[in-house]
Amino acid sequence: MKKSFVKTCLLLCFIFIISFCVSCEKKCKNHEFINGVCSKCEEVDPNYKPHTHEYVKGVCICGEKDPNYNPHVHEYVDGKCSCGLLDPSHTHIYIEGICECGEKDSDYKPEPVIYTINFNLNGGSISNALKEYDGSVDVTLPTPTKEGYEFGGWYDNPEFNGSSITEILAGSKGDKVFYAKWIVKQHVHEYINGICECGDISRPIGFDGQSMEYVIKVYLLSENDPFNSKYLGESQALKQAHQKDVEALYNIKIKYSEWGKDDTGKEYTLNNVKADYLDKSLEKQNVYVAEISTDWISMLVENNVLTELYDLEYETGYFDLYNYDPYDNLVVYEAASVNNKVYGFQTKMGRPDYFLYYNASKVASLGIEDPAEMWFKGEWTWSNFDKWVEDAQSKLGDDEYAIDCDYADFLIGACAAQGSLLVSNSRKTIIFGKSSVTNVADKMKTYYKEGYWNTKHGVQEVSTNFKEGKTLLHNGSIWYLNESIRFTPEGEENGINFTMGVVPYPIDQNTEVTPYTAPYTYEDTEGNLVEVTEPLKTRSNEPLTNNDGDAIYGIDLSESNYLIPYTGSEMSCYSIFNYEGEGQNGINSIVAFDILYYLLLRSACDPNSEGYTSDNIYRLYLNKKLDNSIDVEVIMSVQDSSLLYYDPIKTLSIKAGNGYHTTNNGLWLVLSNMMISEETPAELLKELVPIYQEILDS
Repeated sequence: MKKSFVKTCLLLCFIFIISFCVSCEKKCKNHEFINGVCSKCEEVDPNYKPHTHEYVKGVCICGEKDPNYNPHVHEYVDGKCSCGLLDPSHTHIYIEGICECGEKDSDYKPEPVIYTINFNLNGGSISNALKEYDGSVDVTLPTPTKEGYEFGGWYDNPEFNGSSITEILAGSKGDKVFYAKWIVKQHVHEYINGICECGDISRPIGFDGQSMEYVIKVYLLSENDPFNSKYLGESQALKQAHQKDVEALYNIKIKYSEWGKDDTGKEYTLNNVKADYLDKSLEKQNVYVAEISTDWISMLVENNVLTELYDLEYETGYFDLYNYDPYDNLVVYEAASVNNKVYGFQTKMGRPDYFLYYNASKVASLGIEDPAEMWFKGEWTWSNFDKWVEDAQSKLGDDEYAIDCDYADFLIGACAAQGSLLVSNSRKTIIFGKSSVTNVADKMKTYYKEGYWNTKHGVQEVSTNFKEGKTLLHNGSIWYLNESIRFTPEGEENGINFTMGVVPYPIDQNTEVTPYTAPYTYEDTEGNLVEVTEPLKTRSNEPLTNNDGDAIYGIDLSESNYLIPYTGSEMSCYSIFNYEGEGQNGINSIVAFDILYYLLLRSACDPNSEGYTSDNIYRLYLNKKLDNSIDVEVIMSVQDSSLLYYDPIKTLSIKAGNGYHTTNNGLWLVLSNMMISEETPAELLKELVPIYQEILDS
């Protein structure tokens, strides 16, 4: 047994030795690793990193195929696949040199950018001027002309600062505005038949006034007489010198005299003027020319008081003799005419003058919004006016009123501001019986009943309550401002002691008005392009802003139905009295007109106002009348001719009242009675229609 055990142990040892030897034989010197294990000795590669497949088009570089690979199929949109490949069958369609697929047209040349050219002629004229340029070539600027002036060059600013500009160079960009500078040309008159080619007229042959007075009756000396200490016109010294030249030329003494302030002291009324003419007291005073309200002309012509100056239909008369074109100022001559025959002469441009005046100081103290600011914000509408009046009245004291206006003036202004006429000139029809007018009259009567309207106003030029600061809104005319007989200036007896504001009548809440909230340009009354670069200022001299904080530069009324009328009493003309035969020293109507024409139109140009437009001059006048620039801009905002029309209602009213607005069927009397009448405004106004229609037809 022991021998068997020993044999077994020896056998196991033998087998172990053989196995050890065999394993030693597997050890190798040059390993061949496959997937990190030697194929010879099964030694593990210590640097082995497992392979990660990276497939390109479904195949790894190791040859392994991606089991999830789906081959890409090109889908072309606008000639291009999402992979970036262009469609080989795509036809390029280029827009501004680029195809929708992204391909660029190598032959494409972009269209040039077109810029505008605007010329501010400052009263001159030009023909065939370029209005556009593209910067591709030099553009030579044209040369304008202006009678009596030499062209002083184009400038890029209205102050004519810097050097003049003769061309727009190639490569320039942007819209251009050029301003014409003018230099007064020295002219020597050569008269043929008493008229120079420039239009100047020599004095009539054979007339010598022998130092006689030539009296001109006017409303206000301050508006007409250049020797008056309060003269409001421009170029005062030049006009004084010119008047002396005219006096020497005709051997006369020119005298301006205010109506109602002569020796008789008579009140200035139509009937008094007519009576003074008929009893020859005017002729005895050497009054040959008078400033007449155009709504009086019709009745004065009926009594043969005035001389016919021109026939608009046949284009004959005094104007024709002097080569004067009334169509340059046609609205004035429409107002001054009867049956197309003109009886008034006026060199000033007709200006609209139908506004509400208000106590701006009291408005501020009450804490209510300023009407002028509301106007430029586009908020001075009829519905907002309702709220404004109600709010104002709630804050006013006893015997104080929000409204203090003539009823007829208010009706005329309020209707026009909402696009409603009382008389249709084109159809020669009375239309104040329509609802567009009677609805306004209804609202007026409501204000009266609610206690918003000064019941003590009656029919007067200016309410005492308004001048005493007890009321807010008042009708009037621009010439009323700072005049003793109307809005008496502070310091004089019964003078006002508050800041005066101006605002148009409220507009229709359904119409479209748009505040300008950026610089803009517009055409003035002479067609000149005007740039507005500064925002409007409030009464505290801060920029005016809307509710969003945007600065406001002006108001656009071009899409609105807003209108503002000429009515006659706001407009006056110089008329020649129709005296029979010859007067002192042989003076007659043609001589009287000749003197007037020479006085008004033949003055030399003022070099200090060189380049001034009529709007510039009107602004200067308004600045003498008003305290704040916002009020001046309110008035200037409605000067566009598309907003203006002539309304003969006051001429008809004064004829219906037999020389007065306040008697018989005069509109002022009828509307005063309307406020307390049991009849509705519609009933009262419709009763007037046939009466006024008959007058209009005549």
